[in-house]
Amino acid sequence: MTKQFLAKLYGNVDPKRVQIEGCSRTDKGVHAKCLIALFYCLSEDSAASVDITEMGPRSLTDNKSSKASIPGKRMPHPTCQTDTSSFVPLPCGGDMDKITFCLNRMLPPDIRINSISPTPVKNKKLRPFHPTLDASAKTYQYSFSIGHVHDPVRWRNVWHLDSVDDFDTIVANAAAQMFVGKHDFAAFRGAFRGSDRGRVQDTVCTLNAVTIEEECDGTLDCMNPLPIDGFKVGGKVDMALGQGLQPLKTFTVTITGDRFLYKMVRFVVGAIVSAGFGQIDSDEIRRALEVGVWDDSSGKRQRMCAPSHGLVLQTVHYPDELIFEWVETTNPTD
Repeated sequence: MTKQFLAKLYGNVDPKRVQIEGCSRTDKGVHAKCLIALFYCLSEDSAASVDITEMGPRSLTDNKSSKASIPGKRMPHPTCQTDTSSFVPLPCGGDMDKITFCLNRMLPPDIRINSISPTPVKNKKLRPFHPTLDASAKTYQYSFSIGHVHDPVRWRNVWHLDSVDDFDTIVANAAAQMFVGKHDFAAFRGAFRGSDRGRVQDTVCTLNAVTIEEECDGTLDCMNPLPIDGFKVGGKVDMALGQGLQPLKTFTVTITGDRFLYKMVRFVVGAIVSAGFGQIDSDEIRRALEVGVWDDSSGKRQRMCAPSHGLVLQTVHYPDELIFEWVETTNPTD
């Protein structure tokens, strides 16, 4: 969709000539507050010299084109904002504010461009900037709530656990700290599907920080003093009636690391939540990190994977030497 809109800005060019490369791929249902993407438009001659019939990150490999400026990528990449060696000049005369304004008018409401920057210029001896290859770390946040009644305002981005069991935040925090450092996360990833089956992948990742915090203002605490007689709640009704309607507690897990495997954050969060409820212990987590698989003595090789809707890609980190000249979103005056 965004390709078609950019193609219009470039003067109704063939959308296949427009390239958009993001810093990360997110699972279906996952949100992103910060997703850096590089876009450019190939010139007619450059587009004719490479195969642009099939787009997508997985197809941009093993190309021997002499114009490819990044090893392993079959498309040439601009070295700076004014690079026209293989590219069409930026639309709107290069006015970043106008480009942002026009795109935001065309994009659906759940996609927004907050700021835009010219392509960072790197040392000529180095390959051009790439949002994925140059990223040094990423920060994800996962939100989940525990209680008898979920917050209907936030149900699209908070995983709710309808539970009356005690959630031990001390145990959950201890479990979270076990993931900090360099580990083999083979036990904390989703299985490849389709053509990716059998693909060999390095499963060693480094997590710089893993924290879990409780929100101070429970959204539905006001529900607690309501009389319970005749009041029906979803889930474990009998237990709720016996113990009284519990106030909602919402937690946020923040994870920063150098790289992440498929569904890795969701499996890590699932393990932290399971530990907080006493469903698994620290020895099981430690063994999974050491040997790369879960103990299957219980007949369950893979532990709980938190659903996608509670996960947000919060920040993408880049080295300080990369200078972005961000232009914040405003309305152009003409």
